[in-house]
Amino acid sequence: MSEVNQGSPFDHIITDIEDNKLDLEQRMVIAKGFLPLEPEVLASALLLLTNDPDREISKSARDTILEMPVSIVKNLALNRNTSPKLFHILAQLRIADTDLLEAIVLNPSVENHTLEYIARHGPTKVIEILAGNQERMLSYKPIIKAILQNTNTPSYIQIRLEMFEREFAEQKEAKLEEERRYQAELDRRTALKEQAAQKKEATRVTSQPASQTTVAEKPQAKTSARPTTTKTQEPEEEIELMEEEELSEGTITTSQRIAEMNVGDRIKLAKFGTREERMLLIRETNKLVALAAVTSPKMTEDEVEQVARMKNLIDDVLREIGKNREYMKSPSIRRALLENPRTPIGISLDLIKHVTERELGDLAKNRNIPETIRTTALRMVKQRMQRKETKGKH
Repeated sequence: MSEVNQGSPFDHIITDIEDNKLDLEQRMVIAKGFLPLEPEVLASALLLLTNDPDREISKSARDTILEMPVSIVKNLALNRNTSPKLFHILAQLRIADTDLLEAIVLNPSVENHTLEYIARHGPTKVIEILAGNQERMLSYKPIIKAILQNTNTPSYIQIRLEMFEREFAEQKEAKLEEERRYQAELDRRTALKEQAAQKKEATRVTSQPASQTTVAEKPQAKTSARPTTTKTQEPEEEIELMEEEELSEGTITTSQRIAEMNVGDRIKLAKFGTREERMLLIRETNKLVALAAVTSPKMTEDEVEQVARMKNLIDDVLREIGKNREYMKSPSIRRALLENPRTPIGISLDLIKHVTERELGDLAKNRNIPETIRTTALRMVKQRMQRKETKGKH
């Protein structure tokens, strides 16, 4: 516990500033950093005084924050209990301080608008860290826009983020399309079941034995035999309809059963369920469920190759495949990842180093893969050709 909290004569400073109990001279003394306060208390006091109605006091408080030693402000930036407002003031006043900004962007307590400010004005090294925080960027899209507008952003990050935005939009649209298809299929099967039930009921009513008819119905007994022949001569299309209904029920049940499960149960099913269940769960947007499916001990190489070609997955699934050394021994899986436009750029750039010259040529001509991968493949083809020419001369 700090001395301030143990009964320092200045432990009331923050309350006094908030309650407007200090006169102009006392506030100026604090704003200039003349009081022997603990760094956390001084920083909090200065933060309050940056909004002081007196312009000189406000300016002095900002100047003091600007002049505070790097070690002190960095400790404040690393502390999760630091006021979010102080993070923002520090970022504004010390936007060129790379070490400080690194600590701020890595602190989960920092608010999105502060990260947006750093993304728009921060130095290259900090932008590289921010660009790797996909979770924050997905939750607050203005960060991506700010990074793209920053003149310090390297071109490779701009390309990556533009692709990230496009891939996210495609993934979102693919998910919506999948939901629409599922609902349409569900409606179709429901209609088939209702149609089959109606035909079954109609057959049951019309095929009642003549002995069950009432006295009033006896005059019509001559026609009662007709329905019985209808039952024995049931059209083939009705039989196919019933069979389709029975086959469809299994798929509906699997999807519905999964939909009703909690995350924990879906993870267990993804790990130890059937191939059909894995193929459904691997498309989940929940990262834990999808990764449980792709890392299942029951996954076969054929399944992995099939998954590597899918375009409606979260990036983490394809990244997990790309990081698996055993899977990367398979040329067909490597090629599937490289030809999949949804494969993260970093994974593709690592994989492209290990492909044959013929595969590089195919990739260089492939207009369906990201431009970065296509141009890299083209450049590598030219480099290999130049090396061959050089060796030939010697």
